Amino acid sequence: MKALRVNRETAAFNPVEKEAHEYFESIINTVREPLIILNQDLRVVTASRSFYEFFKVKPEETMGKLLYNLGNKQWDIPRLRELLETILPEKATFDNYEVEHVFATIGRRVMLLNSRQIQRPFDKERIILLAIEDITEKTILQRKLDEKNREAKKLRQKVLDDLNRQVHERTVELAQANAKLKEDLIERMRSEETIRASLKEKEILLKEVHHRVKNNLMTIIGLINMQETKADNLIFNPLLQELESRIRSMALVHEILHQSEDLANINVQKYIEMMGTHIRAQFNAEGNIRFKVWAAGLEVGLDIAVPCGLILNEMIVNAYKHAFPEGKPHSGTGECEISVTATLQGGILALTVADNGVGQPIEINIENPQTLGMRLIKMLSQQINGSIEIERSSGTIYHLKFPNSIA
Repeated sequence: MKALRVNRETAAFNPVEKEAHEYFESIINTVREPLIILNQDLRVVTASRSFYEFFKVKPEETMGKLLYNLGNKQWDIPRLRELLETILPEKATFDNYEVEHVFATIGRRVMLLNSRQIQRPFDKERIILLAIEDITEKTILQRKLDEKNREAKKLRQKVLDDLNRQVHERTVELAQANAKLKEDLIERMRSEETIRASLKEKEILLKEVHHRVKNNLMTIIGLINMQETKADNLIFNPLLQELESRIRSMALVHEILHQSEDLANINVQKYIEMMGTHIRAQFNAEGNIRFKVWAAGLEVGLDIAVPCGLILNEMIVNAYKHAFPEGKPHSGTGECEISVTATLQGGILALTVADNGVGQPIEINIENPQTLGMRLIKMLSQQINGSIEIERSSGTIYHLKFPNSIA
């Protein structure tokens, strides 16, 4: 290896070599980043002006010295020494090698090193170019950024962990709530099934009660019939028939309830039609008197049905007894007719019983009743908080109005 030329003034350069050497150094000094040139023994041949300025060292403190002894061993970087000694035997080339070191003159710095081995043009000596890029600030910023990223990552992870925990807790709560809801639903279904079974049992019992009440009332009617047959009295028997009709009006209520799915309400249309059929049979008026009912869709409760039925019974019986003494209507032509109309408006039930007969006797007076039937009509209409009027302009018309429920 050629001897190191460290003193330019005494160097044995010929004019061409000297000019080439000066040109080479001028090129090195134009480099902005610190640049140092080593020979194959890792001793400093020269360095750029930017190198001396950056590391705050003088040329005489570096020329001819080992790289590791620069500035009182400031460059004794084990990692760099190991790297150079490992790759020098081959080509002394590496790229972007990062080292961090504490220098006595400039403190801790982070540097990015790039190395190339070239042949010097004027003396053909092989030298090593070591370019240095100070990345301390970038590294600090990057480290801060990395730290921020790590903090942000930790924060995101914490948020995710908290969110996952809340989701898990909420999921557990929902699962528990669903389980409780399911238990409550099952219990409710069991309770409803028990209630339905109990209600069904009560309905059966209630139907049985209505059936037995109806049977008992029919038994009473049977006894009355027996009494009529035995008495065979023209004065006494009509009274028994009226009593039978009244009892039958009550028995019909229980018969309808026994046959119905609704145990709370009576179908008014069906009730009046059945009552009219029995009264018609009682007076042997089949085919002679037409009986009409307009009460479709109307229902009343049991508390209204019984007194209302007794009132209707008296009104219809009176019509059959007094309206058609000669079997003819008031005009003397056409058919005899008894009609019952029931309407509900604003919670008020209106019943109208009308006939086209000759009119009922004057003693049938609702204000001063003289007969048992009229006394019953007045008493029962008061019982259901109703009002009653009688119109005699053409035949007889009863107007009864009362609330659909008794308070």
